[in-house]
Amino acid sequence: MTEENLWTQLCPSSEIEDGNIKQFKVENVDVIVMRSRGVLRASQAICPHMDEPLKNGLLKNGKLTCMKHLWQWDITTGEKKGLAEQNLQMYEVMEQEGSIYININGGE
Repeated sequence: MTEENLWTQLCPSSEIEDGNIKQFKVENVDVIVMRSRGVLRASQAICPHMDEPLKNGLLKNGKLTCMKHLWQWDITTGEKKGLAEQNLQMYEVMEQEGSIYININGGE
């Protein structure tokens, strides 16, 4: 597989504004893409605790909070914070020429 084939185009950059979270399905994998302080991050879309969609979560101060039971993660690393007992799977994401792309095959 070439480097070019690893990246999947998701949407125009303008669709994910600062503080927003949007869910996508890529190769049968549910992912979310979020923008915080201008930086894009991508992770698994479902909370590992109670299967709650993380697109409904709160994005604040570099953390993503699942609103069901208040589990939190660092959005840069996916590392668990506070009550969370499991890390999040993170994925590479980039912006290029006005579009957002994700690499789910070479996750971080």
